[in-house]
Amino acid sequence: MKSLLLSVVVLFLASESFAQDGFDIIRMAEKKIAKGKLNRAEKLLDWAAESDYGFCGNAWMDAHELITIDRSKIYALRGKYLDAANMLNDSISNWSYNVDCLKMTYYSKAIGREKVYQEMDSLIRQNGGMNEILDGWGGGAIEFKTSFATNPIQLNVENLYKIGAECTEPESNKLQYSEQ
Repeated sequence: MKSLLLSVVVLFLASESFAQDGFDIIRMAEKKIAKGKLNRAEKLLDWAAESDYGFCGNAWMDAHELITIDRSKIYALRGKYLDAANMLNDSISNWSYNVDCLKMTYYSKAIGREKVYQEMDSLIRQNGGMNEILDGWGGGAIEFKTSFATNPIQLNVENLYKIGAECTEPESNKLQYSEQ
């Protein structure tokens, strides 16, 4: 019995250690992004993507969401806003305000804020307006098929009203970068 308990404790501690190492690598990559060392950051993110996050599915999901967000920031810093937005749209299924906001900021920078809002407004009107959309909404995200995204844009309804007024470009995207 003692050996079984000891085995469980050792397994748990090892799992926690692996997960922490992966998150440490992500933090190192984020520091490289902040310093503008994007090539180094990409290598660290590749390493982090291959890291072991233990047996907890939530840790794995959180890590891969952070990796995707950081990779999209690298695209944006290189001026590839459409690639950055599509990466977020295609890869992340956790519809948080920050991800929705970042995604729409990148689409706006890629094709122009007015075009994004005109098309989104047109799609809302075609679907009977927000009240009609909300009546049929079952929770989670609403998908908008646009001309500018590779796949339908998924946005959390609760975030729709805030996005236009409150989104600002993350500080890390205002940095200049050096390829090192």
